Amino acid sequence: MHQPEFHSLFLTSNLPPVGMTPEKVPFFLKKSLESLQLTYVDLYLIHMPFGLKLINEGDEDSRLPMKDRKTEVDHSTNLEAVWKALEAEVDAGRVKSLGISNFNAEQAQRIVDIAKHKPMNHQYETHAYFQQKALREANQKLGITVCGYAPFGSPGRKVFYNSVGLKFESNGLLDDPTVEKIAKKYNKTTAQILLRFLTQQGIVVIPKSVTPTRIQQNIEIFDIELTADEMKELEALDKGFAGRTVNFNAFKGVQDHPEYPFKTV
Repeated sequence: MHQPEFHSLFLTSNLPPVGMTPEKVPFFLKKSLESLQLTYVDLYLIHMPFGLKLINEGDEDSRLPMKDRKTEVDHSTNLEAVWKALEAEVDAGRVKSLGISNFNAEQAQRIVDIAKHKPMNHQYETHAYFQQKALREANQKLGITVCGYAPFGSPGRKVFYNSVGLKFESNGLLDDPTVEKIAKKYNKTTAQILLRFLTQQGIVVIPKSVTPTRIQQNIEIFDIELTADEMKELEALDKGFAGRTVNFNAFKGVQDHPEYPFKTV
């Protein structure tokens, strides 16, 4: 197998939960374009299906409220209205394609039902411990590609969470014995095996790293192909809902939001 060639950049940004009203869509998109020094982005996602209100004055340009900012849940979130505002940005040429993130299957279907420009990509947590097969199948039926974030269970999130006063424990996926066994066979890292497991299923992956050697290793996964038996071994690691590491419970009261996406398992 040959390594793929990369000829261009595909740039993605997203609409934050504090921008989840139709009138705020142009403001936050403009902020992204200014930061990137671009006139358009290739893909613009709704980051989360629920909206938040910033309480602090002067924080309107903040993308995500953290330790020093307070929010309250915005129960008036209207996904369909926000989507229509996003479609206007596509028509204006400032966005090439639209996507969603952290939605459930019912929410994805609702957007497709009213869309002039349908969502092209759905970004959500998926890894060997939390495979979300039903959601993947739902997206495939709707013609939406899947992009998996936290493909290692996001162990680095512990450092970030600690910095904002939240608790997070790594799920240990990178040290799983089954993954280690397969990695040894191919002379690969466990991270590379976890990435290959997802990409071999047609899932786009966005691993996070700040280490140049690991960034390079994350690309070097296309010279192997896992066997059917190895894929089944990795599929058997799925813990279902218990394997989830992202639930947004850091936002007080979010589970009562009408668009909270994880109400059912």
